[in-house]
Amino acid sequence: MKLLDLSWRNVRRNFRIYSIYLISMIIGVVIQYTFSSLIFNEDVLAALENEENFQVGLIAASIVVFLFIIFSYSTLIHFL
Repeated sequence: MKLLDLSWRNVRRNFRIYSIYLISMIIGVVIQYTFSSLIFNEDVLAALENEENFQVGLIAASIVVFLFIIFSYSTLIHFL
């Protein structure tokens, strides 16, 4: 049996676990990108010029989301 056949068989057997990991990774990246784009969007910052708390809140939310992503990835690695 070749290494490629062995790895393909392993992926087919564990497809559910790999798909959960892939979906959570995609969702985490989308959420992180959304918060990051809001932080540096000039239109949003211009509309909320006097609201410095908004930018601080977005940065804090971005950090919380980032830490959640790291935590979920470290937890999901144990299932693999």
